[in-house]
Formats: sequence, C-alpha cells, structure tokens
Amino acid sequence: MLPAAAATTRHPRAYGTWSRALRRVQPCVQQQRPWRRQAATASGRHNSGDGDWNELEGGLRYRLSEDPMVGTETVEVEHSNGGRSPSAVVILTHGLGDSARGWAQAALQLCSELPWTRWVLPSAPNKPVTLNGGISMPAWYDIVGSSDRAAEHCDGIQQSHETLLRLVNKELESLQLHDPEDGSRLVLAG
Repeated sequence: MLPAAAATTRHPRAYGTWSRALRRVQPCVQQQRPWRRQAATASGRHNSGDGDWNELEGGLRYRLSEDPMVGTETVEVEHSNGGRSPSAVVILTHGLGDSARGWAQAALQLCSELPWTRWVLPSAPNKPVTLNGGISMPAWYDIVGSSDRAAEHCDGIQQSHETLLRLVNKELESLQLHDPEDGSRLVLAG
C-alpha cells in the first residue's frame, strides 16, 4: 500500500491512479475509519451479509457481516453507483495474522478507482499455527514449516477452501442476478 505521505509529494510515482485514489478517499478514511469503531457485537446486526450499508463520503459504502458457518467477519466495500449493482467482484483474502479490517482501507481506495467493483474481504478463523509456536491467530490453515509446503498436511485448508468456495458461489449468483449475460467477472486474490 502506498504511504499516505506519497500522495502529497512531488515524486514521479506520486502521480497516477494510486495518488488520485488517495487524494479522494484518504480524507474520508482518516475522519471515519468506521470498521475500527464498530464493535464485534455489531456483526450480529449485519448477520449473513444482508445487513444495512453504511454510507461514507464520495459515494462509497461498506457493511460488516458474519459467516454463519465459521463465525468470522467479512467486510464488503462498494460504490453506491446511483443504486446500480456492481458488475464485478474481487474477493481479497488476507495473510497470516491479518484480518479483513486490515485491508479495508486499501479496498476503499481501490473501490474509488474501480466503482463498478465490489470488494469482499473475508477473515480467516483464529487457530493455532505450528510455525509460530502454536500461537492462535487468524490463519486459513496451519503452517508447520517454512520449507516444502506441498509435502505438509495443512490442517484447516479444506475448511478454508469450502468457505471461499461458498463465498465465490454467493457472489457469482449475485452478479448473474443483476447481469445474466455477463455476470461472471470475479477475481479471487490474496
């Protein structure tokens, strides 16, 4: 992610898409950072992803939901687009020890530049990670070592696969509902 200071410097890299996104979104994000203020109990209010959208400046909006199967939080960010549904979805998974809220600001910045795209940020469940001395942290699966992961038995990877597949199917259904002919623009990234 581009540091906030880069958006105001005269460095050649400060110009272009990222700096425009930062100049438009950064003031609203710095003032609100809404996902940080909302308590964990609020996820019950946004149960199963059908919760109310929380409006932000610049036409952006977000909502928090809880995956009923695993009990983890998902952050969704999109542009209101005058009431039109997004025509593309990016499901962005985080890394070991991070969370959906850790990527929410980046999703807001990207959403301001790609207003036709909904950003879906699922959180991994907390589980002990062998590589980190058994400390419990958000992880998609247990990591045993830092060498050949292909040879490892990755406890929890099947559950994560099912969670992401369920999310992909839900988002594809939503896209196809709003655009039956071209409702398949989905990226799974992380």
